[in-house]
Amino acid sequence: MMLGTTGCDVVFGISDSKSDAGASDAVVSDACARAADFGAPIILGPLGGALYNSAPQLSSDLLEIYVTSEGPGGDWDLYRATRPAANLPFGLLEPMLGFNTSDSEGEPAITADGLTFMFTRQSSAGAVRAFEARRATSTAPWSNPTTPLGLTATNTLSLDLSPDGLTVYYHSGASGSPLMATKRASLTMPFTAPVMIGPEAWFPSVSADGLELYFQEKDITPNVWRATRGAIGAMFDTGTPYEADGEDADVSPDGGALVTRIGTSLRLRERGCAP
Repeated sequence: MMLGTTGCDVVFGISDSKSDAGASDAVVSDACARAADFGAPIILGPLGGALYNSAPQLSSDLLEIYVTSEGPGGDWDLYRATRPAANLPFGLLEPMLGFNTSDSEGEPAITADGLTFMFTRQSSAGAVRAFEARRATSTAPWSNPTTPLGLTATNTLSLDLSPDGLTVYYHSGASGSPLMATKRASLTMPFTAPVMIGPEAWFPSVSADGLELYFQEKDITPNVWRATRGAIGAMFDTGTPYEADGEDADVSPDGGALVTRIGTSLRLRERGCAP
């Protein structure tokens, strides 16, 4: 984790037609997936090519995975691995050139279409800012990362991005700070004033419909919690313990897969019910 604090960013929160600053306007239902528990774990790592795998982020087709790992200079960098099919192992992790600097990068998040990528960068002074890059197609090069409008002065330590790229969930890093959400009308518009949507939730990952939340109780506690809310616009409940030995949880866009870090490895669990 970045300077001992980076986690999952992971990233997904789509609402129904009732929208608030904590969810986007697209309609994606994962109620069927939420009705079933996740199945037996599949160990995905340690992934080769990097020393430490943290803040895992799966692409919507489950063929790409993005992680944070210790870079050659001792800072934290972004890495990516791919696989040809969802039932095959991932290949070697490769550093994301053009994104990594002498500062610490982490908390990767990618939209469902694979065309917008967001992450955090922590400076030597300690500030953690969100950065994003875009590409025209899934095989095109990424643009130079920039800080999104409206987030230039926001400390987004624990960052999660919705599948359409319009909502960011975050924890500021201050002890006791609640889960916040901020929304933009389009990818070119600035993020608006944040609103509180839940309790203190480190390294949050929100489900596709915006009603399910996975998080850590504290930044240094290897314990994944799960919280829910009955409707968009409501507050998430305080949550209950879900995985005693997991960290950096990330739920896939459809709610059908959950990947967590366990030690230096990654663990994937899938639900037998598709939304």
